[in-house]
Amino acid sequence: MLRMKAMKEDAWKDMLDVSACHWSRPHFRTYSKCDLQVKNMCEAFNREILEHREKPIIPLLEGIKHYITKRMTSHKELLHGYTGSIYPKIQLVIKKNKKQAQEWSPAWHGDDDISIFGFINGVETYCVDLKKEVCSCRKWDLSGIPFCHIISCIWKIKKQPEDYVVACYMKSTFIDTYSNIVYPTNEPQLCHIDDLNTMAPPMMRRAIGRPKK
Repeated sequence: MLRMKAMKEDAWKDMLDVSACHWSRPHFRTYSKCDLQVKNMCEAFNREILEHREKPIIPLLEGIKHYITKRMTSHKELLHGYTGSIYPKIQLVIKKNKKQAQEWSPAWHGDDDISIFGFINGVETYCVDLKKEVCSCRKWDLSGIPFCHIISCIWKIKKQPEDYVVACYMKSTFIDTYSNIVYPTNEPQLCHIDDLNTMAPPMMRRAIGRPKK
């Protein structure tokens, strides 16, 4: 925060009005297993539906449905020929963390479960409890993906890091997530017309000020 204040005081003042749990990883909760502090996913979705925003309601919904359908089928196609047990992108993260883990040497602290380890690397010190699935750096706690400290401890007890990845990143979980489908629909001219009264649109009231696009 002090560096932010030195760089741009107005931004620093704005951040003081926002709870740290919304933008600071040390204050994030760990139950969601997501360490993202940016809104890239929302921005990506907004970019995809940008061309549909000015359309009437039915073409708008059809455009969004088409995008969702393409995204779901692309994930299914990716997983169909994939033989690993963990989602491919998560496997790449683990591979990167394994390289960093080679630089760390954990020290077992003598517990019966062989789960408590400590690290000392210069001025850096970390504590790991494999049984409770926590590390003082909180990167494993937040993401559910073993970080370099965790991986070095897992190697110490002759096990595989992939066994310590949370279930939400497993291939089986992704298959269950995308098991449903979005069914196609006919155009309005082919839809069945019943004898019910036609729904009227809401009354339009002119708002104060310049109309928004």
